[in-house]
Amino acid sequence: PERPILITNSSLSANANRKYTSVHVFPQNVHVQKIPHTPEAHEAFVHQFINSKEAIAQKMHVKRAVQKSEDGFDQTGFPIPEEVLVGHRLRLAYTKNISPTILICGHNSRDTRCGILGLLLREEFNSYIDGRTQLPATDERSTGFRFSGLQSVTRIGYSRVALTSHIGGHAFAGNVIIYLPKTFRLASGDLSPLAGMGIWYGRVEPRHVWGLMEETVQRGSIVKELLRGIHRPGDIGG
Repeated sequence: PERPILITNSSLSANANRKYTSVHVFPQNVHVQKIPHTPEAHEAFVHQFINSKEAIAQKMHVKRAVQKSEDGFDQTGFPIPEEVLVGHRLRLAYTKNISPTILICGHNSRDTRCGILGLLLREEFNSYIDGRTQLPATDERSTGFRFSGLQSVTRIGYSRVALTSHIGGHAFAGNVIIYLPKTFRLASGDLSPLAGMGIWYGRVEPRHVWGLMEETVQRGSIVKELLRGIHRPGDIGG
């Protein structure tokens, strides 16, 4: 791949059949549920979900140029890699996530700060998703945030919260990334300005969770005081 890739384990749903692997790809927000353990399937996965459309277009350009050549060599005199010459016939099925996904570092064996905070944060995020409309106005978590009069975000109840093995920077525990689908809409009905992005927060405490969800998910705003970075949208070849 022509850009950095992070591979991590998570508590998100997986294929129970050990003959296959399931992978969630972000920030594309897709779930590839059934990847056979074969070199062809692994190559197809990279071609379909990791390589950008620009990289694929460049490979196809090289392929067409080689097809016109009699010797099968590129302009430098080196043979073109076979994966460029051979079309990828295997296409992996996938589903698109339509609700937010919240990933929390819970890698206890690497750093106990993440191990302890990760569990507490997961509980608090699930509490928000399951019952935000029931939060009392006097609750300390509502301090500084405008809860009154808001409607639940579309499909907020289907949001997924998961622990991950590593997302980097344990010193910034708790580490949280909120991924929003490209079509995600605010409570107002407008397309979220953060749709398709992953918002990475650090030093998140349980008391911050409800505020982060209100600002980032409900309103499409970034809480700059906790921001570590933004994962921009990517293209898939699917």
